[in-house]
Amino acid sequence: MKYDNITDQYIVRCRACKEIVRYRTLQAAQKNTPFCLPCRHGKVYKRIGKKWLIPCPHCGGDNFQRTKAGMYSALKNKSWCKKCNREKMIKRLTKWTYEKLREINVIPQTNGKWQYTCPNGHTMEYTAKETCIKYHRNNICSMCKWENKKRHVEPLLDEIWKPINGFENYQISNKGRVMNEKGSILNHQKVSQKRYDAVFLYRGRRSHVKYIHRLVAEAFVPNPNKLPETDHKDFDIHNNAEYNIQWLTHGDNIRRSAKAGRMSVKKPRKNKRL
Repeated sequence: MKYDNITDQYIVRCRACKEIVRYRTLQAAQKNTPFCLPCRHGKVYKRIGKKWLIPCPHCGGDNFQRTKAGMYSALKNKSWCKKCNREKMIKRLTKWTYEKLREINVIPQTNGKWQYTCPNGHTMEYTAKETCIKYHRNNICSMCKWENKKRHVEPLLDEIWKPINGFENYQISNKGRVMNEKGSILNHQKVSQKRYDAVFLYRGRRSHVKYIHRLVAEAFVPNPNKLPETDHKDFDIHNNAEYNIQWLTHGDNIRRSAKAGRMSVKKPRKNKRL
């Protein structure tokens, strides 16, 4: 090992290939001596003209690099050759026709969603067909993930889990609990003056605030008349179980709260005469 005062680098000659390697710090030179990076990884490389030839980790073919630094980075990052990268891009850019989608059990629906049936027999609906293709490649669906991860959550008596509409990575139970993709229960948050229990659900990089009682009502409580609001039957806003939530109109919700004495009705003011 030698020190070059002009370039301020440490020069080391590899014992296996007799190539000169330069390092900027003494610590790196002492760590990597007496062999260079290709020899330490057991890779065989050749120099053909002004290019460096290394084997591709994917197909085992020739991977040409123009510079020695490119050869070192390709060995360190395990990069593929141009042929393998081209085939990988072609597979990504292939257009999925309706016939190919039906072959993998992906069927378009009238509501704009895509229905996918996994090998285990679960039928799920997703907003994007790319999600169905991703699950097809992994031979699994979101319901299979929940079944595999439910063992980490202590089940309650007669608890039923259903996926949340629009958020396939989360599930809601009839007891008012929300579980994420990792199999953990989300903590309830209070985000308004009414102190209702809510959770933050993420779709991509954006977070959405969803009330627990509203999620339970949409998943478990039928709403044939399409009523707009939900209410707690026993007036306990922290009891978000299925049996405690009902659908009603805005007027019925106000009358019910006023009758129970939960709303203060303001009396009209008298005009004072001057």
